[in-house]
Amino acid sequence: MFSLKAFAGDIPESIMLGEQQALFIGEIVAENEDTYTLSSLDILMGEVEKDINVEKFNYYGTTDSPKIGDYLVVVLIEDNKINDTWVFKATTSDYRTLRLVSEKHNMVKRYEQYINEGSYQKAQRDLDNKDTFIEKGLTESEDNIVQVSNTPIFNSSNFAILGFSVILLAVLIYVYVLRKTR
Repeated sequence: MFSLKAFAGDIPESIMLGEQQALFIGEIVAENEDTYTLSSLDILMGEVEKDINVEKFNYYGTTDSPKIGDYLVVVLIEDNKINDTWVFKATTSDYRTLRLVSEKHNMVKRYEQYINEGSYQKAQRDLDNKDTFIEKGLTESEDNIVQVSNTPIFNSSNFAILGFSVILLAVLIYVYVLRKTR
């Protein structure tokens, strides 16, 4: 009864929750035996140092091998650790015009669109504003600012009303079916 809608391939949307350290456009500036040095050029979400060293990886959705000078879109999980299954080669460092070099699955198209539209920067601003309001014990409404309510949505009285409603609906359906069969 209390299911949530979940979609396969919702990585582009889940990134907007800000649970990673950073999402950025970078460039490979150096390569060692088992690491790349990435320079962050444009931070879309979160925070990242200018240059980071990460373990070698392959690009998502292409057979291209990473090389010095490549632009890429990277999800930084924690210091010097990226989501190496979700690294994309990019055509440019400008988020508004970049294209992801990959097979164009629906999920990849959405990711590219969100990047181009600045959706991740907007999500970061929303997270920053939310954090500011929470620190002050406030939340934003459409018209003004109100105190945060800590009342749970599903408390015992809500479950009692829901249970009663389900039983009432079952009885009404039962009565309707009995009348139809007579």
